[in-house]
Amino acid sequence: MTIRTSFLLPSLLTFSIAGLMGGGAVACSSTTYVHSPAADSDGGDGTGTDTEGGAAVTDDGGGPPVNADHGPYPAPTGPMPQVGTQGGSVLKAPKIIPVFFPGDTLQTKLTDYLTKLSTSQFLAANVAEYGVGTTTIEAPVMMASNPPTSLNSSTMGQYVATNVIPKAASDTNTLFVVFIPSTTVVDLGQGSSTCKDVGGYHESTASGKQVAYAIVPRCSKFGFLTNALDITTASATHEIVEAMTDPFPNTSPAYNQLDANHALWQYILGGAEIGDMCAQSQHSFGLNAELGYTVQRSWSNKAAAAGHDPCVPQAASEVYFNAVYDPTDSVDLGGGMTSKAMALSVGQSKTVDVTLVTDGPMNAFNVTAVSLDGNVTITFDKKTGYNGDKLKMTVKLLSAPSGGSPLAPFFILSTYGKVQQIWPVAVVAQ
Repeated sequence: MTIRTSFLLPSLLTFSIAGLMGGGAVACSSTTYVHSPAADSDGGDGTGTDTEGGAAVTDDGGGPPVNADHGPYPAPTGPMPQVGTQGGSVLKAPKIIPVFFPGDTLQTKLTDYLTKLSTSQFLAANVAEYGVGTTTIEAPVMMASNPPTSLNSSTMGQYVATNVIPKAASDTNTLFVVFIPSTTVVDLGQGSSTCKDVGGYHESTASGKQVAYAIVPRCSKFGFLTNALDITTASATHEIVEAMTDPFPNTSPAYNQLDANHALWQYILGGAEIGDMCAQSQHSFGLNAELGYTVQRSWSNKAAAAGHDPCVPQAASEVYFNAVYDPTDSVDLGGGMTSKAMALSVGQSKTVDVTLVTDGPMNAFNVTAVSLDGNVTITFDKKTGYNGDKLKMTVKLLSAPSGGSPLAPFFILSTYGKVQQIWPVAVVAQ
């Protein structure tokens, strides 16, 4: 639902998993832009020229040339995660209404971006499989004055309901995209605020009916992006795609939950909406040639099930690669919920198989890992391989996670040249 600048803060992670283990509801999800150790192929600024919005695999990745068949492609693994619906509606015929404030110097470009996005193959690749249909752009709402300089999510919702929605005809297929000025800061709780930690969020408000809206702040720097236009269009893409597939997240949630085997991913990635699932990876961001603007890819259940890059659209020149770990321990989440994870006691080590997968021939890629909180160490018997190879990964839980949370997560990082893929692993302290 939101975009954040760095790995999840321990306090946010603790809040989320503690709420789950206690059976409480977590009303709002959050994700991060991961500024990965490996820069993307467009130089690390998110403004490359790949036609699909990500970095194409075009170099040899540091491994020897492929001299043998490593098929079948992709190598067999357990099922990839699937984003499921809780039964709420999606925007079947979205009508985007942009909202601008006085003196917005990016208004012309943002209007052009939204117009191109609405009819793009890029947008269809992101949302069509979830039942979202043809998108149209309505006339913008031009506000006479700026919003208050300091708001929280509740008062911002009230502001939108009182000052924005009455200015245009709307229905349950309408999405207001509110481009707030840099002078307005929204406090989202847990110490998070727009531009400092959060690059955007979406919600809905009752104005005689449920109406979806996305808040897109104006940031001069955010994560690895340093251009206000790039940040704004990337954040807007994330929120628009999520708002179309989960427009009423707190009253009638739709696509915002994961299958039981991967339920804990949402507390590592910070959310389970289709934008959240890809927002951790810098590879998902780039200049899209069809649109001419920086965008973020989003999660495709169909691509994931087929073993392709789940963050779509995947460019024809790309070969998807990753190191996949399928956990076998069943963890009780409370409230009758279970998930698969790696269960460890403090001081315990466990050695498991990690399968390397690619969806086509490519050279060897490198594998390493990074702990999000320093509670685990991760080592491999080998650090490189091809499709179908199995690495031995040894994980040791050094200490109990802080703040009462049982979760000590880490990422497996797969690197090929300047491109990096991630695989979240949930370690649960027993």
